[in-house]
Order: sequence, then C-alpha cells, then structure tokens
Amino acid sequence: MKFAFIILIVFYFNSFCYSQDFRIGRNFVIAINNELAVNINGSVRFRIKELNGKEKIMDGGYMPGELYLSNKEDYLNFISDSLSGITLEFDNYVYKKNKMYISNYSVNISRYWLEYDYIILYIYNRSKNNKTNKYSFAWSFPSYSIPSKN
Repeated sequence: MKFAFIILIVFYFNSFCYSQDFRIGRNFVIAINNELAVNINGSVRFRIKELNGKEKIMDGGYMPGELYLSNKEDYLNFISDSLSGITLEFDNYVYKKNKMYISNYSVNISRYWLEYDYIILYIYNRSKNNKTNKYSFAWSFPSYSIPSKN
C-alpha cells in the first residue's frame, strides 16, 4: 500500500511539473545529419528581438515532437505582436568513443511557422571535425520546404 501511495505521489508531481511548460510547437522535430535529435532538452533558448530594439533571452526546452517555453510570462511575450525576430538557439550533445562533443546551433524562425500541423528542422553539419561549427539547415512543413545556409 505504501508503495502504491509513493508511486501515485511521484506520478502526480511529475505531471504537475510537466504541465508547467508552455507548448509553442506541436509536432516540431529536429533532425541533425538525418538522425532524430534527442540530446537537446536542457539547452534551448529563444533570442527575441522586439520592435523597440530590445533583445530578450527566453529559456525553453525540446523533446522530439514538442517545443516549449519554461514560464507563462515568456509564453505571453512570445505570442505578442511586438516581436520583430526570433532565433532558436540550442546545443546538441553527442557521445562518441567515450568523449562528449557539443554542437551549438542558432536558427532564425518565424512564430507563424509554429502554427502548421508539423514542422521539421533539418540540420547538416558541414565540418568533418567537431572543432568548427559549420552547418546548413532546411525547414519542412506542409506544402513548403525552405532551404537555408548558415
């Protein structure tokens, strides 16, 4: 009985914490070198440029299929009409031969793209070694595909 009670409390706490995130991109997928990106969650930031020239950084997160902001105030700012630009920034952690490699990405996005049924961000590393951070990216969403270079 105690075990069941503890499981119930853990489940309730987990669902409460999970519900505090504010979803902004449903069915949002990031693929890096044609592989689903799964090691991003704690490193997502949104660099917001407002019409008055101010810049603000908002913390967020990513799980395959979900892009979200961490708090309600940031969510309300994100959906306001006072934005002139949004840059999605994140780090991807890859482990190879007992070493960890971190790649940093910065991609301009449109808030309106997040209203599509799905969106896929394809990122292709152009550097052979992990010492440089050269990459290109492309977007794919219903009826559109937008290639870009960084």
